[in-house]
Amino acid sequence: QEVEVPVPEEEREQAERFRQEVLEAIVETDETLLEKYLEGEEVTGEALEKAFHEAVRKGLLYPVALASGTEGIGVLPLLDLILEALPSPEERFGEGPALAKVFKVQVDPFMGQVAYVRLYRGRLKPGDILQSEAGSVRLPHLYVPMGKDLLEVEEAEGGFVLGLPKAENLHRGMVLWQGERPESEAVPFARLPEPNVPVAIRPKGRTDEAKLGEALRKLLEEDPSLKLERQEETGEFLLWGHGELHLTTAKERLSDYGVEVEFSVPKVPYRETIRKVAEGQGKYKKQTGGHGQYGDVWLRLEPAPEYSFEWRITGGVIPSKYQEAIEEGILEAAKKGVLAGYPVMGFKAIVYNGSYHEVDSSDLAFQIAASMAFKKVMELASPVLLEPIYQIKVIAPQERVGDILSDLQARRGRILGMEQEGALAAVRAEVPLAEVLEYYKALPSLTGGAGAYTLEFSHYAEVPPHLAQKIVQERKSAEET
Repeated sequence: QEVEVPVPEEEREQAERFRQEVLEAIVETDETLLEKYLEGEEVTGEALEKAFHEAVRKGLLYPVALASGTEGIGVLPLLDLILEALPSPEERFGEGPALAKVFKVQVDPFMGQVAYVRLYRGRLKPGDILQSEAGSVRLPHLYVPMGKDLLEVEEAEGGFVLGLPKAENLHRGMVLWQGERPESEAVPFARLPEPNVPVAIRPKGRTDEAKLGEALRKLLEEDPSLKLERQEETGEFLLWGHGELHLTTAKERLSDYGVEVEFSVPKVPYRETIRKVAEGQGKYKKQTGGHGQYGDVWLRLEPAPEYSFEWRITGGVIPSKYQEAIEEGILEAAKKGVLAGYPVMGFKAIVYNGSYHEVDSSDLAFQIAASMAFKKVMELASPVLLEPIYQIKVIAPQERVGDILSDLQARRGRILGMEQEGALAAVRAEVPLAEVLEYYKALPSLTGGAGAYTLEFSHYAEVPPHLAQKIVQERKSAEET
């Protein structure tokens, strides 16, 4: 049971200062109260409480409450705050037939797939039927989650969170209703922050490999704040999460599904491009008795913001029917650049001359000739290595900004600016992905555990020569082994 005690003498001044800041924040949302406050009148009681509740309902104030469920501290005041300050289901959604939404799905070894549903309005009893995009959903029993257990109840009303076991047909985001189907915008849905920590994921053994796909499907259904993607350049599957603990928990959940996986630092998806104009010939000629193979392509490569292809053949030196095969040959060759085998981007390919043979020329011959021309010309076009640059936003206490700036600059970052976000500072910078793949490990020590960050892809930029040489050498060594 909670007991209220006086604020300790040594903390009374600080508590009073915080209370004064809260008071000023509330009166600033109400013109009448603000006028009284500025005239020196005392603002207390029902008027202040009403202004506070109204400001929260309008989204002008966001109360923060501290509580510990394990220690039983501050839980009842938190619940009272929710009931008193936040809008009730009736205020938000009005009265009417039942309206609900699935906000989470979890796989339980005993109850199967459990769908967690928020009931926005209406009343439900055991035996009621709801409609969904997947058809009717009958509710033989009603359960509310109580820790890890589901507690059966006789009735549910707006505001309840329900757990529906054996709900294989329900998925996160599905709307459930009675009566007329609601408009999609009538039902709110939480926008999840983008995950910022990637790991490469692979199965430990062959048996795990066979089951990994289904286990990942269940995991992503259960935890939509995770993101899975395949990195085309490296061939790796990346699992993105919100930190080391989040990803460790995901790994444990996969183990619960009977799949063991290994995490590793992802490979950086480098690219290659060219810095100057070059041109040259690719000629493929092969005689094997009977019909041979013949294709002759003269190619010009120019640096460009993005890929484009131009056909400048005149006089029929290459029939236009081979144009598609030639472009296919160029694109196929561009999948592996001449520096380190990374995809090539940012170039314009111009086919301006060549020759053909009435009998021996074919799509395949011209495709091979174009590929040969691309590799030869790229060697002459001053090829360089590119790396992905990400925009990073680091939020940290003001006194830690100096450490953040120094660390980002040491990671080859370019500082874009700094701004105030409440009592915290937000530092924005551009930094190579290679330098922040494990930033989540460094940030706690830099900020005393009080920092956070987001990552967003920005663009590709040239790798400094001394680093590029090292990356190319490591890539070639890896391919040789």
